Amino acid sequence: MTASLENIASKGAKQGIDTHLNGDESQAFDDASHIESILAQTFVGDHGSEVSEELLRLVVAQGLWGEGYLGPGSPELLAKLIIPLQLSNEKNLGIIGFGLGGAARHIARETEVKITGYERRSNILAEALRQFTAAGLKKNIAVKAYKPNSVRLPKEKFDGVIAFQELSLVENKERLIKQVHRSLKPGGTFVLTDYVIANGDFDQAKQASCFSGTSGQTFLCSPEEYTATIEKSGFDISVQEDITSQPLSLIVQGWAGWRQILKAMIGFDSSSVDEASILRVLGEQATEWANRLDALNKDDLAVYQFVCRKPA
Repeated sequence: MTASLENIASKGAKQGIDTHLNGDESQAFDDASHIESILAQTFVGDHGSEVSEELLRLVVAQGLWGEGYLGPGSPELLAKLIIPLQLSNEKNLGIIGFGLGGAARHIARETEVKITGYERRSNILAEALRQFTAAGLKKNIAVKAYKPNSVRLPKEKFDGVIAFQELSLVENKERLIKQVHRSLKPGGTFVLTDYVIANGDFDQAKQASCFSGTSGQTFLCSPEEYTATIEKSGFDISVQEDITSQPLSLIVQGWAGWRQILKAMIGFDSSSVDEASILRVLGEQATEWANRLDALNKDDLAVYQFVCRKPA
């Protein structure tokens, strides 16, 4: 079957797809080998004869962003973001919003730092553990379930903590940030990146069009509100920076390869993969990301980085 995202995504996002997501395929990944690897790992795994749309979303996400990533990310961007942590082999790192562990995989390959990850979604946690076990990556990495509104993090355990695009999904940000503060050793560093509201007219309806809800309800705030909450939680902020241009380029790169993803998924030799479900999931993702990219380009939405220090 041949298909276009213009046909399988909602009409409301068609203009955004035409404008933003049908980019130059030369910007895409060099080949489809990473997609084929993800498909083989997923559909030959312990998932039974049927593959749910929930699992297909994980495959599409990794096809777009890379193995282990559920959103725009890359080893190069990660390397820049974690510079303030000054990671070394004897240190302990906490990851809030572990996902499938793309960041942890990169850090584990580069250092012997001990990593403890926290993931709130049970299906993501189960798949992350399955992948890590299959790949033999569990050394120095522990992953735990957590509930943002009730978690109690260990006292003064970590030298550094990272949270990438996680706190926008947490209503009571102050409580969780205070728990991160509690978990850090004196002088420890918290590196946080997240979506923020850059335009006060970016209301709930517009926000909902950019975030499908598959990850959970979003609770966006302005950069000023973030700053106030971080400082109220006991941190000193050393960096507060708009880094929107970096994920923007990754979104364009990821979606430039959507045809590769579609071809690989439909052509994959597995009776457990339903073609209609593939098209539906890819279409849903195209709608969401077209709307989100449009909001980022219009400066309604932005991505900020905060580097926060716990006083020594």
